[in-house]
Amino acid sequence: MLVAFGRWLDRIAAWIGGRRVPDAARFGGPAPARAPVALVVDDDKPMRDAVALALHGRGYRVLSAASGEAALAIVDDLDQAPQLLVSDVVMPGIDGPALAAAVAERLPNVPVIFISGYEHLLPATSRRLLRHQFCLAKPFSLTALEAALQQVVAPTTAT
Repeated sequence: MLVAFGRWLDRIAAWIGGRRVPDAARFGGPAPARAPVALVVDDDKPMRDAVALALHGRGYRVLSAASGEAALAIVDDLDQAPQLLVSDVVMPGIDGPALAAAVAERLPNVPVIFISGYEHLLPATSRRLLRHQFCLAKPFSLTALEAALQQVVAPTTAT
């Protein structure tokens, strides 16, 4: 599993042009002030970090949380509203759909990409999707993540 994950990270590095992303910049560190903010929420740290790295490579300032509760605390403390929420569907405490609903109460129309390793849950989640939401089954390719971004985010939002 770690070898496969390492290969996936190598593909992410190639996808973002082979640039090494400094550790300080990976999850909300130095980024242009006007960079769109993405909030990545997953109780699986390697998945959370991989998605964050991929989004950072696409020009996002990425913040991450290990739970729905932590994500809501981040949203409540942010000076700049997130332009994207990427959330696992199944998490302890507040799950992905409940998190998306709570974020929507605070910030309507924030695009959401739901990710889940429980593929059998995605059809039920998909039936409740709004037009600015998308579902991806784990594991997913960088191409699938890019397609999801194009579905939920206006092309001019991320650089």
